[in-house]
Amino acid sequence: MFEHASKFSIEGVTIVTPDSVIRNGHLQIEDSQIAGISSSDYATENNYAYHDEEIFALPGIIDLHTDALEKEITPRPGADFPIEIALQELEARLLCCGITTVYHSVHMGYKDSEDNSKSKIQREDIFNRTRQFAESGALVRTLLHLRLEVTGLYALPLVEKFLNKGILSLISFMDHTPGQGQYSRERFLQDWQKRGFSEQAATTILEERQSRPKLSDEQIVTLIEIAQRLGIPTASHDDDTVEKVERMWDLGIEISEFPITLEAAKAAKEIGMSTFGGASNLLRGGSLTGNLSMHDAIENDVLDGFCSDYYPPSILHSVFKVWRIGLKSLPEAVNMATLLPAKAGKIDHLTGSLEVGKIADIILVRLKNGQPKVEAVYIEGKPVYRSTSRQETIEKANLNDPGPSLATV
Repeated sequence: MFEHASKFSIEGVTIVTPDSVIRNGHLQIEDSQIAGISSSDYATENNYAYHDEEIFALPGIIDLHTDALEKEITPRPGADFPIEIALQELEARLLCCGITTVYHSVHMGYKDSEDNSKSKIQREDIFNRTRQFAESGALVRTLLHLRLEVTGLYALPLVEKFLNKGILSLISFMDHTPGQGQYSRERFLQDWQKRGFSEQAATTILEERQSRPKLSDEQIVTLIEIAQRLGIPTASHDDDTVEKVERMWDLGIEISEFPITLEAAKAAKEIGMSTFGGASNLLRGGSLTGNLSMHDAIENDVLDGFCSDYYPPSILHSVFKVWRIGLKSLPEAVNMATLLPAKAGKIDHLTGSLEVGKIADIILVRLKNGQPKVEAVYIEGKPVYRSTSRQETIEKANLNDPGPSLATV
């Protein structure tokens, strides 16, 4: 992604490792990797980038599921913007949020959503251009998460093509058929009647959607087997019953995304699946639609980690909220945004925690009025973002000039 940075250290900060908090800590970076972690009392490196114990040094955040790219491309129905511009502008905001690895979640086969967006941009173009952006100097580690709607049979050949081309890093299976998942029959009918449809007309729409053919279990298993062969993790979406969780597990799926009920989340954990929910839900204080509260999921120890879903700043804020209200220790809270997503994404051998030998994906965070604010971001040991609120005197003059790739906000 970048040329290797020269040897330097981040010194006198509060370092959060997977199981400890090191005050007045010292991080040594060499050749894009973390080369040492210790107390600054024993540090000998003079070439340092920071020296401030009020700053927290955390691993870069890993977001397994964000819908932000689609909203960036088409923020209003029919209002399409160039994909490359959307990727570039969104990346700048992700850095401000401390996100160093993003799985852009792009749906396929979800015809209702495609029709509602009125976008003229082809889904294939989004995948291909995002891949090109990732390979041509992206600052944030940019990966693709394909969300396949199970009623989208027409998308199946393209999904297989993407899998076999190796451009996907995660695939999830969605079912937005009303009457199950997060769309109960009652809620669906109420929503359509609020739009001005009669109960009879709303019922007709419901029955049409419920009658749509779906991918068979055999077709899903074929995709999962391809993914497994390539080392690509797979996820279910909106599991609402124990039976659905067990079915997903039997098909070979490893991750339960956004479980709808506490019972489903418990079943997923007990069976061995990883569970991830919306940080937006936790930060706001609950679900928009009455589904499982992430606060309750954490209290019941059935949530492994966070996804931003639709609001990228929510992950970092949720980490500090979980710690502040006493649901988790600081290392445990940080792991929910870093190490556990890395494990689910099968990239924890590279990143996801501050440990010697791992890639130096590091964010420096200061609490401002009790809320976390990202001061700087390093990806693979290279500085890629710096807040202008930071005092320039903190940085020593003999550090290499990071060059034009450094984002300043």
